Amino acid sequence: MKDVLSDTFLIIATLILFIVGPIYVSYQSLDNIIYQEVKAATNDFQKEVRKNGYIDLNTYNLYLNRLNSTGKIYDIELIHTSNLVYPDTSTAEGFSTQRISYGNKSIIPIIYDNKKYTMKYGDDFKIEVKEKVPGFSAMLIGLATAQINIQTQFWADGGMVQNEAF
Repeated sequence: MKDVLSDTFLIIATLILFIVGPIYVSYQSLDNIIYQEVKAATNDFQKEVRKNGYIDLNTYNLYLNRLNSTGKIYDIELIHTSNLVYPDTSTAEGFSTQRISYGNKSIIPIIYDNKKYTMKYGDDFKIEVKEKVPGFSAMLIGLATAQINIQTQFWADGGMVQNEAF
């Protein structure tokens, strides 16, 4: 009786591995392709914005279309940090520096009014992208291991603005 139960369990476990294994590998490959596209699109977008010194509706829509082509939903945060230098005789250097950050609440309305959101040379521009729903392979592993909170992917890219739009 023990041999029959152990043989039955072994056959069921083998069948599950032969079915779930290839499914996981194909989902992992699909997730890798999606992650590479998101990373490439984000990198291209931030380079374009930093090179031009502004964000316009066309550039932003092209970026959103590339993200949309993955079939996933993302949270996108645009962050512009401006370095302002003021004369200040009370300091040893003779000036003071203030950093002001602008997020989606400031940037998006300007873009959607068909205007350019302009930045100055030397400012910082950063974009953060977080997927709202985990990838297929992560969900499959979460299902197999009974995880409740499955970690989602996060991408961040940016740098110094290299040009000004006049």
